[in-house]
Amino acid sequence: MKARAWKLFGAIMLSALALGLMLIGQPSAEDRIAHWQDELDQMLASRAYHLDPGELFTLMYDTKIKLVMLDVRDEWEYNLFHLVDAQHAPLSKLSAQSARQLPDDAVTVLITNDEQRANQAFRLLKAQGLKNLYLLGGGLNLWLDIYAEGRIDAHYDYTKPGEDVLRHQLAAAVGEMHPAARPEFAAAPQREYEKKVVIEQPGPQVQGGCG
Repeated sequence: MKARAWKLFGAIMLSALALGLMLIGQPSAEDRIAHWQDELDQMLASRAYHLDPGELFTLMYDTKIKLVMLDVRDEWEYNLFHLVDAQHAPLSKLSAQSARQLPDDAVTVLITNDEQRANQAFRLLKAQGLKNLYLLGGGLNLWLDIYAEGRIDAHYDYTKPGEDVLRHQLAAAVGEMHPAARPEFAAAPQREYEKKVVIEQPGPQVQGGCG
């Protein structure tokens, strides 16, 4: 009789534990970012994931690379100007689910006007375990300095970040119809840059708890 009672008690406890785990659920995106805060800070501070516009330009023409460009600005900014094939993925709508939907064998590059919102998006997606994640160093402002104005030696002073607003004047919302949205390969300024993209092999993304 006692054995049966203990078995019943054990079954009840297992059920309660399972229910508790269901109620607790998976850690939120905010929980993951908080857990990996130091590592994410170090990754961004190293600037090993901030691609020079010259490298992104090369990737756009590299048929051996699967490239995903995510423009994390608001819709009106995206409509004003964006790179050819860049997907609109506003920062306000990015989530853990967004990371799971991205191909793990692609190079994903986050884009905004300067770097601030791209840095935030990097924290969110990287905390979910997304591989091959980078962002456009200097943002579209530096891109347009180079590919619209021909300032081949232009650079972004990351020690004095801007306000993440587009500083280039456009006569109208041109979207990707601007010549600088995908400059012709042969005619574009040839720019020296430090190559940073290193392809990580696809694998399981981070699941479960943060520990």
